Amino acid sequence: MTRLERIAKVKTDKKELVRFKKASIKFTDGSKGQPLKLKAVSKGELPTDTEDSIFRSIVGNTYYWMDSHEDVHVKGCFTKSIQENKPFFLKDHEFKTGSKIGEFIETREQLISWKDLGVEMEGETISLVHDAEIIKGYNESLFAQYKENKVNQHSVGMYYIKVELAYDDPTDKEAFALYSKTLPLLGNMEQAKENGFFYVVSEAKLQETSAVLRGSNSLTGVLNEGTNEEKIAKLFEKVADIDKINNICDDIKETYKQKPLKNTLPSKPSIFSNLV
Repeated sequence: MTRLERIAKVKTDKKELVRFKKASIKFTDGSKGQPLKLKAVSKGELPTDTEDSIFRSIVGNTYYWMDSHEDVHVKGCFTKSIQENKPFFLKDHEFKTGSKIGEFIETREQLISWKDLGVEMEGETISLVHDAEIIKGYNESLFAQYKENKVNQHSVGMYYIKVELAYDDPTDKEAFALYSKTLPLLGNMEQAKENGFFYVVSEAKLQETSAVLRGSNSLTGVLNEGTNEEKIAKLFEKVADIDKINNICDDIKETYKQKPLKNTLPSKPSIFSNLV
């Protein structure tokens, strides 16, 4: 189907498509693109990890990004919902008692730069961020995966409250005005432009956020992966012979303490000079 044909079809079926959206609950269907690597940020005020609980800030959804449902969430989308209800933290959208991963300490809509989300463009967007306690007793497998930084996608389970179709057709003033207003704000504007239309979701009721293999929105990773001290500790845990590592470091220091031979050309200070 060509771009013009797609636009013509959604224009014809506009009311029915919006009605269908509002009648359904949204889960992930797997994004078409590869997950982008989020820039790690400080753990801030999150509690310190323990043997039985680890604490991470996860992204459940990122606004102004056309996802695989052709949805674009906009500012304030979940504001009312997160003020009224605490969402569940689940795996794979399984709404069962045994499917909880942990508990959300706080849920917020947070300004975040596109570059911190892995998108090479200037400016900021808004992400739905959960400060989460991941509990070993709930699900040991996923606890281990989060601890090893192997979970990088999440997805929301939600009901649409306010959703409108926006498309590139000036003969429909309302839909075209919404399209023209929203398109320049998108982080994947070219993809949305090529598609010719998208749904603008201005209000939704959040039920849960899940860890998934691939989310409908690819900008849904983990904002923090532990402190540098924790990463270093994990690295040394994997090293069998610490004394051997120390001996190698001592050898490097001794090497750079030696005076150069007379026929050695002058050189710039070594990057290891601070070890001497």
